Amino acid sequence: MLTFTKNEKIIIVGLAGAIIVGALVHTYKTHVAWRISHVRDPVPVTVRSPEININTASATELMALRGIGPVTAERIVLYRRSDGLYIKKEDIMKVKGIGKATFAKIKDEITVSGASR
Repeated sequence: MLTFTKNEKIIIVGLAGAIIVGALVHTYKTHVAWRISHVRDPVPVTVRSPEININTASATELMALRGIGPVTAERIVLYRRSDGLYIKKEDIMKVKGIGKATFAKIKDEITVSGASR
């Protein structure tokens, strides 16, 4: 029968504990790595903002449109007040500063009916 001193017993218990902890860490890392490798990529979701009604929107609301700054937004409002409501989306191109390129950027973000964002 083997006999160990008190210090030897402490070392043996410590080493056994280290082996157990190492095994647990290895198991945990393996499990986490497996879960990460088996998680599907999230499906990208595009959130579409409601359209801005160019007949009712304020200049501040119009500035949310791509390419529309404070001056052009104010022109849109002034045109609407002086010449009446926009009948179709394309009518916004009658406003100085809005040409085909700007209209192409905003055409899917504007409407002439319904509530504004």
